[in-house]
Amino acid sequence: MPEFNPNDPLFREIINFSKQSAVNNLLESGVEANFMQEMLDILKVGISTGAEYNDLLDELQVYTQGDGTSPGALERYIGQVASDAITQFTATYTHTVTQELGF
Repeated sequence: MPEFNPNDPLFREIINFSKQSAVNNLLESGVEANFMQEMLDILKVGISTGAEYNDLLDELQVYTQGDGTSPGALERYIGQVASDAITQFTATYTHTVTQELGF
């Protein structure tokens, strides 16, 4: 039975792939769909209804950063991406280890 080696280049590659995947999820279309679109909607409504500048800034701040009792969209989105990245890494790593060990 082969011996598991956590320093094997294959496992380092899995880690690097997982990191890059998380970065891509933070920077690509997920930001548009899960974060930016709502900000644009807030801006559109505020501009079309003649909202005061400071009120619009306050609304955007609450949306992005939360209101002190619940997290904002940015924290929720980053948390979801981190959770997804860890889950993906764990599944890939477990699958690769079991294959390497012949299970």
